[in-house]
Amino acid sequence: MKLLRPLFLFLSLLVAWQQVTAQEVVYSPYDKFDVRTSDFSVVGKVGNRIYTYRGSIEGY
Repeated sequence: MKLLRPLFLFLSLLVAWQQVTAQEVVYSPYDKFDVRTSDFSVVGKVGNRIYTYRGSIEGY
């Protein structure tokens, strides 16, 4: 049991030391939003899946 404690501490520090990357956020150039047309779209990626959402005045 006494031998496992330093090994556990070493492995915990090794795992905690790994570099972690956050999600990447990319913004498109600003385009003035027109309330009369209200066209917009949202694109997102989670894992290997790409999700798109498009809204317009006719519906979503």
